[in-house]
Amino acid sequence: MNHDDAIKRLGALRDEAATLPPSTGSAEFNSWEPRTRSALTRALGEKHYITQRFIKTKWTPSAYARGDTIAFTSTFRGTVPEAQGILDAAIAEIELLAEEGPVRRLRRSSPPEGTRHPAKRPRHSNHRVSVLSSGSRTCCCPSPG
Repeated sequence: MNHDDAIKRLGALRDEAATLPPSTGSAEFNSWEPRTRSALTRALGEKHYITQRFIKTKWTPSAYARGDTIAFTSTFRGTVPEAQGILDAAIAEIELLAEEGPVRRLRRSSPPEGTRHPAKRPRHSNHRVSVLSSGSRTCCCPSPG
């Protein structure tokens, strides 16, 4: 998923959260919650702290009296803005990632000249490399003759 698609999808899910009926048992919530989790996971990864924060969001009260529907409704309604804030944070994170561009890892096929240990020569227990004032490195092992 590219950055623009992720931002659009998360923005739509953020807006949709405001329209959810206040029940974790509703069909709408049971569609929205896994779609949102999936979108966050695809955009940021399962272990990203923002994804984890969404996963750990509590939609039901931790304590309630039997038959107390007001506690469930109140907790749900109070959690919607929290979830929207998490989605806003995810969008901001993706925008930052988009600004940074792709991560490029530079790899060398071999070490720079003068830093490579002589080929096929085992290092000994007292092995050391000296750095000369010119910046070049020398190895303590005898050069192949």
